[in-house]
Amino acid sequence: MNESSAHAELTAVLSDAPEATDHEAVRKYIHRLVEVGLAVMLVWPGSKTPADMRSPQRKHADDEAAQEEARAAGRRDWQKVKSPAGLALATTNVDTLDGYLKRYIKTLVRRYPGGGVPVNLAVEVGSSGLVVVDCDTAGQVSAFLGDAEADPSTAPTVRSPGQLGPDGTMVHSDGGHYWFTVPDGVGLPNCPGAMTLGAGGDAYSVLWDRRYVLIPPSVRAEGAYTATGKVCELPPWLADRIAAHTAARVERAAHRAEHITGGSDKVAQWGASVTWTGILEGTDWTNTGKVDGCGCDVWTAPGPHASPKSATAHELGCSLKDSDDPCLHIWTDHDIEPFGAMVAQWGAHLTRLRAVAAIHYDNDMGVAMADLSDAYDDLAVDLPADFGKSDTGGQAIDASGDGETGNTSGARSLRVTWAASIEPEPVDWLWVDISATNTGLAAGPNPYTATDIACVATRCDWSPPEVETDGRIPCGMVTIAAGREGSGKSSFGIWLTAHITRGTLPGSYYGTPRKVFYLATEDSWKHTLVPRLMAAGADLSLVARIEVITHEVASVTLSLPDDIGLLNAAITEHDVALVVIDPLMSTLNGKLSANDSREVRTALEPLAAMADKTRAAVVAIAHFNKATGLDSLSRITGSGAFKDVARAGMVFGNDGEDRVFTQPKNSVGRSDLPSLKYTIQQEIIETPNGRMATGKFVFTGLAERTVDEAMADERRGGRQGRRSEVAEFLIDYISEHADEHTGEVDAAEVIAAGKGKGFTENQIGHARRRCRDPKIGTRSEGFGKDKRHLWKLTGADWCTPPQG
Repeated sequence: MNESSAHAELTAVLSDAPEATDHEAVRKYIHRLVEVGLAVMLVWPGSKTPADMRSPQRKHADDEAAQEEARAAGRRDWQKVKSPAGLALATTNVDTLDGYLKRYIKTLVRRYPGGGVPVNLAVEVGSSGLVVVDCDTAGQVSAFLGDAEADPSTAPTVRSPGQLGPDGTMVHSDGGHYWFTVPDGVGLPNCPGAMTLGAGGDAYSVLWDRRYVLIPPSVRAEGAYTATGKVCELPPWLADRIAAHTAARVERAAHRAEHITGGSDKVAQWGASVTWTGILEGTDWTNTGKVDGCGCDVWTAPGPHASPKSATAHELGCSLKDSDDPCLHIWTDHDIEPFGAMVAQWGAHLTRLRAVAAIHYDNDMGVAMADLSDAYDDLAVDLPADFGKSDTGGQAIDASGDGETGNTSGARSLRVTWAASIEPEPVDWLWVDISATNTGLAAGPNPYTATDIACVATRCDWSPPEVETDGRIPCGMVTIAAGREGSGKSSFGIWLTAHITRGTLPGSYYGTPRKVFYLATEDSWKHTLVPRLMAAGADLSLVARIEVITHEVASVTLSLPDDIGLLNAAITEHDVALVVIDPLMSTLNGKLSANDSREVRTALEPLAAMADKTRAAVVAIAHFNKATGLDSLSRITGSGAFKDVARAGMVFGNDGEDRVFTQPKNSVGRSDLPSLKYTIQQEIIETPNGRMATGKFVFTGLAERTVDEAMADERRGGRQGRRSEVAEFLIDYISEHADEHTGEVDAAEVIAAGKGKGFTENQIGHARRRCRDPKIGTRSEGFGKDKRHLWKLTGADWCTPPQG
């Protein structure tokens, strides 16, 4: 077996694998693997199972595309179709792999304290231009090297750790993978992609397409994958064996297909049109990448199993099963869902129809027959009258309920979807509240203190809890952010954009910078928006202005609902995580009345559907009207549909000297998240054309009251209501410690006592100024270093110094 310079480079890369827990080194290693032509995929730690690390947005878009393709092909079960995962996720795109690796670590960090997540990797052989000979035992190694007429001591390219049996002893050991590159000009058939050579226990597997093998530094319970030998060029004898095996299998399949097509068995005719891979891909079963002795794929059932060989998926062309409907033969006796009931009734030989009925139709073959493709419906009419019968009650409706009824009203039809067919999903949160955690850090000098309490402190890290309960802005939904003019709501949009583009916002994209579409119709991009983005620290390369182009030259504001299709396509194309619309009102089609609920819904409901489809969060800015009274969300200008369609609502307002942010609506999360104080700081930024001043939004602390409470005071003409805990402390302390003649207490003494209770000096100062019944007066006496402030409980004349 010969090794060229190219093979030597590939050998060297495999031999230079880093520690599985050194994530930066693993990232660089993945880049090197791609540079030498390998298609890489991630595998769950300690296993051989591919890890799907697509973002929820990407996975949803891929599922939508697969469903649309199935629908166009006439499949009536198109709504159940899922996009390919597993092998389909192997890629040579390093940006994609970087994103997968970040999500992998983020997903698993809770299981591995200290951040020591071990990373398992694999390569897909076909996309990598490889043929891999997989030997599980020393006997298989010997058999292969004998067939190759090679030195019996030739080490495998990668030594595999073997396989533990149910009793804890090794059932496979001393094996490994021999890697070969396919030379230029040699074409290998893409079906079936694997074969077994040899006989009995010494038969070894040959993999060349749609198969994957684990590589260093992957680790399983049995041990690590290690590089021990060379990568060589595919020898002619092995290429010839692959070609001969494939030709024989194709000939058998063609002969059997001809028999099926000419027969009267409609079930077999339908079965010949689908593969076991197509049936099983939407389940938790996993293709091992190996084939049985007959040349058919071996699959592993979900859950722990002593052997990966849970089932053999026989196909047309099988050298063993000369059948019109080759079965899925179940080998294991436990954890075989969703096939348990079917196997209990019919035995271990599972037909395609029974498998589809078990996966999608609660084991009802009659319903499955009625809900497959139009082509299958045409076949099924000739089946025996009692075949797979189920009682549908004589209703003239699609049997599964997932489809459309007869068209009785022109171009319109009714689609009925039963809840049992809808897979529940937890909410992905663009922004998760961590302010309560950060607040405790703000009292003392700490290098890890967060400068913005809504964000993770510098030099710290954040890991999401197993069940997220503190989400504020949901992905895939519309959120509305409203306030008076000048309240800072647009600056909040900039704040949000900056943190998403840097990957610093606690939530689904923490640690992963993402793209943002920003649609602004009132502010100048060069004078206002870009300077604000710079001050906020945004990655400007990930922020895009969006406009609609007409007549090839003119640009106009995006119009809802007219341009939803354009927006949907652009979000999907650029993989956008957040869309900010400022203000929302300006995007309504001019023919729609903003005060008419029905008309507003015709614009906003398609926007909400688009968000759900793309998984992008849409944050829409809105203005308050001029009225006083009512709750904050009811103050939004225009129809109530603006707040009703949005799943989350945020408001900005003033409470005395403080600016306050409150979230009065959170339909998919908590409704009692704390209100936050914020400020707009002046920032001086450097531009190519000189220095300029702009504003920067910062959350500074927890607010004592909500925007609604402050607005209620405004309606009554002044601040009223229940005292805060700090105010209660001040009144009690001053009452108990006041000078018996003057009624005063040294302010420094009060502040020191308050700090002892856990209050900050700022909280004490704010509470004193806000206190109204009674008021807390202050005066000063002395000068310079002898100057001190005295506080006193008093009435309206609180600032008058005591007499006598």
